[in-house]
Amino acid sequence: MAILAAYPDLACFPRDFETLNVWGISEDILCAGKDEVIDWLKELFSEVAELFPGRYVHLGGDEAPKQRWQNCPHCQARIKKQGLAGEEALQKMMDVTTGALFLVALVNPGFTDVYEVIFGETEPEPEYIYLYNVLHQMGYPANVEVMTRNYQIPLEMQLGILRSSYDFTPKLEQRLMEHLAASGRLVERENGAWVKRTYKDGMIWYQKD
Repeated sequence: MAILAAYPDLACFPRDFETLNVWGISEDILCAGKDEVIDWLKELFSEVAELFPGRYVHLGGDEAPKQRWQNCPHCQARIKKQGLAGEEALQKMMDVTTGALFLVALVNPGFTDVYEVIFGETEPEPEYIYLYNVLHQMGYPANVEVMTRNYQIPLEMQLGILRSSYDFTPKLEQRLMEHLAASGRLVERENGAWVKRTYKDGMIWYQKD
């Protein structure tokens, strides 16, 4: 919203915007159908890249609502011209054309066996493989780098996350605890039990010439 407040013409439907003074997500976002938006973002990211020594810049934007794009003639025209599947594909295209980083997709949450053994769920094929193939079909020779993150979280926090998605019973929780212990994931600390977690993320990126 801060960008649109300063540059309202970058919106799908320009008007007088105000910056948000509370937490939240606005339906008004940058227009992906306007070439001037792409040019503006290229300039922005070029300046940001000079400020930091890291190889990557995380664009984010995964929670961006697409209501404006659905009704915007500029965005719909670009979707039709590029032969894209829809608004989500339009965001992927926008990410690629504005900088080096495409996105980060989950490769393995490190809990696949828990989902299968305890909850009877089979994890689908990792999304990053599909996205990588789509990029190549669009003519963008992307690169993939898989990164591993090892960390620990409090047991009660992990149980709370699982309870929010599954109908827990005392018997199911006991099976889960036994499985976590048998798989070497439980760690005892002075402040209670913690759970070892290992995440693998796939960074899919495309460096423009």
